Amino acid sequence: MTAVARSPFFCLKADNVKTPNRRSIVVPLLLCSVFAACAEPPRFLGISEPTLKDQGQHHKTWQRVSSYMTSYGRVVTRTNTYQEIGTGMSWLDREANPPVWRDTEESIEVFPAGGIARKGPHQLIISPQLAGETPTLDIMTPDGKRLLCSLFGLVYRDPVSGNNVMIAEPNPDAVATLVSSQRVVFENALLDYSASLQITYTRAGVESELILHENIDPPSEWNLSPETRLTVWSEWFDLPEVRKEVHLVAGESDALARQLMAEPDRIDETIIFGEMRLTQGSAFQVGEGASTDSIIVSKQLVEVEGRTFLIESADYREIEPMLKALDLARNAAPAPGPKLQLAKRQPAKSLTELVASVAGTRPSARDIDSFASRRSEILTSALVPAQAPAFEMARSDYQQRRGVSVDWTAVISQTNTIFKANETYFCSSLVNLAGTTVIEGGTCVKFSPTNNPAIWFFGAGGLPDFAGASGLVHSSRGSQCR
Repeated sequence: MTAVARSPFFCLKADNVKTPNRRSIVVPLLLCSVFAACAEPPRFLGISEPTLKDQGQHHKTWQRVSSYMTSYGRVVTRTNTYQEIGTGMSWLDREANPPVWRDTEESIEVFPAGGIARKGPHQLIISPQLAGETPTLDIMTPDGKRLLCSLFGLVYRDPVSGNNVMIAEPNPDAVATLVSSQRVVFENALLDYSASLQITYTRAGVESELILHENIDPPSEWNLSPETRLTVWSEWFDLPEVRKEVHLVAGESDALARQLMAEPDRIDETIIFGEMRLTQGSAFQVGEGASTDSIIVSKQLVEVEGRTFLIESADYREIEPMLKALDLARNAAPAPGPKLQLAKRQPAKSLTELVASVAGTRPSARDIDSFASRRSEILTSALVPAQAPAFEMARSDYQQRRGVSVDWTAVISQTNTIFKANETYFCSSLVNLAGTTVIEGGTCVKFSPTNNPAIWFFGAGGLPDFAGASGLVHSSRGSQCR
């Protein structure tokens, strides 16, 4: 088992887990009260198929019965239970009578006005418009909070001078395509560079990736400093109450230099909307021949003239090698100078000035209210496939092009979890835990060999409370945990 610490997170996952057979999930202990009088050890007869005894949003409790034959010819049984854990594995169907828990389906259905994922603990509606009068994404969290957002643009931010330059804006003519059951891609997402916006729905959350498919003009084209950050902006509308956890990513240590900088510290905010949170992002290569390296993308939620923006920031010096690799991959040099659309744009000296310089269409309060009134109808209605759907037809031949991805992820989590002593847990997929997590001594945690299982602990400290951690055992082979 590997423990991975990465503030503000802590991750627990398995190393080299072999495929478990059915017996590897149970703990066949011999009960002295049953077999003490046996002259010979009891003979194992078999084990039943798992039976589902209980189900919730993040767990399933399974039960199996083992049978043994004693030396006196008596058949005895032992019942074993284990708890399968996975964030968002079930959703409560309140339309059923009585309401029942159902398995989450990582799927997006296409309907006349866009795409919808509704068979999970959180719902997602994707508009076919990347820029316009309707927010691109409409997320409903498990606890009923509504999150609306749209891509705003690609911006250089100079922390020395405080200057900002909008280097690329969303393309209002970008076409949405359903490329898999759970993924939608807006190709040609930017007006000024080759890029795509990729939206993925999972049972643990929603991921948004802006993928640059070509190198971009460097900050020096606008006389910005080498410390400049590449930032991706998205606008968020009518947000519910937000809680933030602030973490320092990097800072200028020289006291004199700090006084001369507009923004000497680079911080990352974990943004929490009840049961859903925006976690630390990353930038990495995608497509054929992509490197496995990644860099930190920090984020902040800021208010500018009554509007709310999520700003994701990557150090340009860190992301530059990834961008230059795109030129090498296609054996081409970057186009000289800024793009034609932005050639006359001057750096804005404040965020207010930057926002005012962008003349794109944005949803009005009336548009958002109108969309909200249709949400309930969309979620509960029978979706009849449109003759001319807003999305392009699903493409099974879609191949992701080489690029550099800058992402944000909204994940759901469970809070204040206790892993009880002498109980067995089977981690079948990703598990997100927040608040106070206690792991009691004697806890047994097993991991599936598929689906990239891992347990992430979110919080101010990022570490669980190992209450008697010497009893925490993981078994990757054999059939026993102790």
